[in-house]
Amino acid sequence: MAAKAQAATYYVDNTITDTNVGSATPDCTNYNTTTYTCSGGSLSAYATIADINAFSTLAAGDSVLFRKGQTWREQLTVPASGTSGNVITFGAYGTSDIPIISGADVLSSMVTSSAYIGGYVTLDGTTAKYLSTPATAGNVLSGTSFRLEVDAALDDYTTSSEQDLISKDVCCTDTNRHFDFILISNNFIVWLFDGAGGAWMYASADISSLLTDGTRYKLRADIVPDDSSGGSSVTFYYSTDGITYTQIGSPATGTNHALNANNTDIVTVGRRGDAAGAAAGKFYRARAWSDITGTILVLDMNVDDDTAAATSWTSSTTGETWTVSGSAAITGPTNTTLYYQAKPTQPNQVFRDGARITQIGVQDQLSTGYWWWNSGNSQVWIYDNPSEHIVEASQRDNAIYGFTKSYVTVQNLQTEKANSHGVYFHNGGVEMVIADVTTAYNYHSGVRFNGTASSNHTISNSNAIYNGYSGLDAYATGGWMVDNNTVHDNCQSTVFNYCAGIKVEPGTDTANCTVTNNLVYSNGIGNTDWRGAGIWLDTAGTGCVIKYNKVYSNNLMGIYLDASNGDVVAYNVIYSNGQTGAIDGGGIAVYGDSRPTADNLVYGNTVRGNRGHGIIVQGSNLQDGCTSNIVKNNISVGVVSGTNFTASGGCENPGINGSGNIYTYNNFGSEVANFIEWGSGVYKSTYADFDTAYGSATHSITGDPIFTNAAGNDFTLQSTSPAINAGTNLGSDYDDGLSPASTWPSSVTTIDQDLRGSGWEIGAYVYPVPQVPTIGTPQTLSASSIRWNFTDNAGDETGFRLYGGSDILSATRDLSYLDETSLSCNTSYSGRYVEAYNSYGYSTASGVASSVSTLSCPGGGGIMTGPGGLKAPEIPVQTALSAPTPAEGGVGVPTPKVVGTPFVFTSNLKLGMKGNDVKQLQIFLNQRLDVPLAKSGAGSPGNETDFFGPLTKAAVIRYQEQHAQDILAPWNLTKGTGFVGRTTRAKINEMMVNKR
Repeated sequence: MAAKAQAATYYVDNTITDTNVGSATPDCTNYNTTTYTCSGGSLSAYATIADINAFSTLAAGDSVLFRKGQTWREQLTVPASGTSGNVITFGAYGTSDIPIISGADVLSSMVTSSAYIGGYVTLDGTTAKYLSTPATAGNVLSGTSFRLEVDAALDDYTTSSEQDLISKDVCCTDTNRHFDFILISNNFIVWLFDGAGGAWMYASADISSLLTDGTRYKLRADIVPDDSSGGSSVTFYYSTDGITYTQIGSPATGTNHALNANNTDIVTVGRRGDAAGAAAGKFYRARAWSDITGTILVLDMNVDDDTAAATSWTSSTTGETWTVSGSAAITGPTNTTLYYQAKPTQPNQVFRDGARITQIGVQDQLSTGYWWWNSGNSQVWIYDNPSEHIVEASQRDNAIYGFTKSYVTVQNLQTEKANSHGVYFHNGGVEMVIADVTTAYNYHSGVRFNGTASSNHTISNSNAIYNGYSGLDAYATGGWMVDNNTVHDNCQSTVFNYCAGIKVEPGTDTANCTVTNNLVYSNGIGNTDWRGAGIWLDTAGTGCVIKYNKVYSNNLMGIYLDASNGDVVAYNVIYSNGQTGAIDGGGIAVYGDSRPTADNLVYGNTVRGNRGHGIIVQGSNLQDGCTSNIVKNNISVGVVSGTNFTASGGCENPGINGSGNIYTYNNFGSEVANFIEWGSGVYKSTYADFDTAYGSATHSITGDPIFTNAAGNDFTLQSTSPAINAGTNLGSDYDDGLSPASTWPSSVTTIDQDLRGSGWEIGAYVYPVPQVPTIGTPQTLSASSIRWNFTDNAGDETGFRLYGGSDILSATRDLSYLDETSLSCNTSYSGRYVEAYNSYGYSTASGVASSVSTLSCPGGGGIMTGPGGLKAPEIPVQTALSAPTPAEGGVGVPTPKVVGTPFVFTSNLKLGMKGNDVKQLQIFLNQRLDVPLAKSGAGSPGNETDFFGPLTKAAVIRYQEQHAQDILAPWNLTKGTGFVGRTTRAKINEMMVNKR
C-alpha cells in the first residue's frame, strides 16, 4: 500500500478578494470557514477556479472544496492526478445548496435594437400573382454548384398541380443556364437546362408524410450540375428553424450538365416566367447562392426589406429590386424591439430563467422563446426583454475537464449548461470517481468518459438530467461502474442521434461495465429518430452487467443490447418504453445490427406495457449470426402494439443463421392473436404453437402474472400469481432477485431466491415468504413437556407454526424453540415440523424433528406412543432469538477456532466477481461483523461462496464504515462503496495478521 500522503485542503470562495489572479498562490492563508472571511483562520483559500487550474503542484491526497451556495462561471480543468490510495478530491463545504460550476454566462449587458421582421406576401395560386426581379449581370448563378432556398408556408404540399418556388425560366425556348425549383405531386424537382435541352431531377422521398399544409418551412435544394464523373445531383432538405435541416430521401442524380452562359430571363418566386406553375401560400424569403455551402449569395428576396409594404423594394443584402405583381397581398414587417449582446464564443444553447430556448437560423423568426446567433458580428439576439428574465448563454466547453488524469474524485458538486459536457474526463486515466453530483442542461453529455486505456471509473448516487445527448456516457472505457443514479430527460437535442439515458459507446475497450440500481426514465421524449433509449450498450465489449434497474417511459427501448455480445440483463423492471413517433421502441432489445449477436443472458426481468415489443431477440440473418443467447425467467406482457416476445433474423434457431438460443420458463401473458413472433412475420397465438415451433417444451407460464397493481406500476406479485415458484434455477450468480420493498435508486434491496419458497420466481421480484426454519434436536423437559428446537433463518417473519398431526401451535417471531406442555408421561412424540409465516404467506416446511419421549410417569411404566397431537402448550414470551443453555441440553457458546497462516488479499474485488479471494473475503466478514452475510444458506458462516453478490457488497459497506478512518478517509468518502480497493484490502490484511 502506498504511504498515505500528508493531505492538504484548499478552499474556494468567490466572495474573497482575488489578490493573486490566475495563480496557485493562495489569495489568503488565514481563511475562516465559520465566518467565510480571510480573518481569524489558518486555512488557504482561493477566489476563482482559474487559480485552481494553475495549481499544477496539487498533491496526491489533497482536497479542493468549493463553498456551498455559490456559482462559478469558469471551467475547472483538473491540474493534477492523485495516486492509488491518495486521490485528489474536488468537493464542497458549508451549509447551503451544493456549489454550481456553470458553463454559461449571464447576458447582463444586452443592447436594445429595432428590426423589421415578420413580413410576407400571400399568393393565391393564380398566375397573375407572383414576385420577380430582372436578370442582371450581378444576380445570375455563375458558379459550378448552386443552392436554392425558399422560406414559405404553402397551402397544399401534396397537390398534383405544379408549384414553382423559385425559377429563372421561360420554359423550353432557351438552352442556356435555366433552373426551376418545383413542387408537384408530393415531390420536389429541380429542372436544369443546358445545351442538350435540360433534365428533371426528382426528390426520391414522398413528402406528403413529412410536411404539413400551412406550416412554414425552409425548402432547400443543393445542386451539383457536374460531379466530375459524368453525373449530376440534387439533394433536397427541409427545416423549420433554419438550423437543423432534414434531408428528403436520397440525392437525385442525372447525367452531366455542362451549363452554358446565363440568359436574360427574369427570376420569379411563386410561378415560372412564362406564367406556369402558380403557387399558393405565404412567401417570406427566397435565396440563391452560386455555391452549395451558402457562401456566395446572389439573389435574396426578403419581404422584411419591404418596410413600407410597397409593391417593390431593394434587397438589403444583394441589391436587386423585387416587384410584387397582380395585387398580391403584402403583409409588411413590423418594427420590433430586440436585444443582443456580443460573446466571444458561439453558444450552442441559450437559457431564459433556467430553461432552454430554441435557436433559429434567421432573425425574422425571433419571437418569445427563440434566440438567433448573428455570426457576422458574434452576437446573441433574443426577443424578450432581458430585464424581466435571467438570460444565459453557454460559453465553456465543459464545466469540469480532465485530460489523462487518474485517481480523482468529484463529489457534492453541480455542473450545468456547458457548451459540450458537464464532466468530461478524456484520453485515458484510471479510477475516477463521480459521487453525489448533479449534472444538468449540458449541450452534449452530463458525464462522459472517453479514451483508450481509461478504466475502472465509478459514477454513483448522482443525477444526470436534461442534457442534450446522453446523461451518462462512456467511450473506450473498461470496468465502468454506474450505480444508484437518477437519469432522466436527457437526449433533449435534435442535433445528436443515437443517445440514451446511460450509453456505452462502441469499442471492445468498453468491456466489463456494471450498470446497477439506477432509475432511468423519460429520455428523448418527443424526439424522432434514434434518440432516447433508457440503457444502451452500443457495440460494447463483453462482460457488461445491467441489473436491478428501473427503466420506464423512455422514447426508444428500455434496455438495448445493440451488436453487443456476452452481456447480462437481469432483474430489471422495464415498462412504458417506446413512445408514439419514435423510430423504434420496446422493453428489452437484443439486436445484431448487421453483426453477430451471441452469448447474451436475459434473466428474470419484468417487462410490461411497452410499445412495439416486450422482449425481442433479432439477428442480422448472417451465417451463425445469432447463437447461444438465453432468455429465461422473464415476464413480458401487455405490449401496446406488436408482440410480447419476438425471435427473428436467425435468433429463432433456423440452423445456418442461428442456433443454440434458449427461451424457456418465461411468461408472455395470456394467449392472444399474434402475441409471439417466431421468425420475421411468422406469428404464434398459443403456447402449444410456440412449443411446436421451438422444437421442445418451453415450460412457459401461461396467463396473467397477477401483479399487485399494474395500473399503478406496481409489478410485485400477488399471492395467486402463477409466476411464484415457477422459474428455473439460474445458478448462484443469479439467485438474488428484487425485494418488493425496493425503491429506486436509494434503497434497492435483494432476496436470495434459494432461501424463499419452493422455487424461483419468474420476473424481477421475489415473492418473499419467510426463509424456512431449520429443525433442531428436541429436548425432554419433564414428564409432561417437550422443547422443540429450531433455528430462525428469517428476518422478516411474523411468527411460526409448529405442526403435529392435525393440531397447530402458533408462536410469535424471533423464537428458537416452542415448548409443548400437558403431554402424557412416558410417551414418545414425533412428526413435528415448523413453518415461518408473514404477510406474504408460509415458508416451506422444515424437516421433521426426531422423535422424543417425555419422562417416565411417577411410579414407573413402559413408554407409550403419543397420539401425535399438541396439548395446548403455554408459549413463553421471548423478545429475542435465544438458544438453550448447556443446562437445558444446548451446546452453549462455541469455542473459537484456531486458525493458521492468514490469507493475504492482493486484488481489487467488486460486485459480480468470482474466485477464492471472494470466498476468503466472506469468511473474514462473517468472523468480524456482528451480523453475518446471511443467517443460513449461501453466504452464511460455514457456507461461504466464491461469488461477490449484493450480500457481500452490503457486508463490505458495513465493514468499511466501521473502519472509515483507515478505509474511507483517504478518499474523502463518508459512505462505504462496497468496492474492495487498496485501503480496504490493507485494513483486512492488517486485521488478519493481528487477529483483531
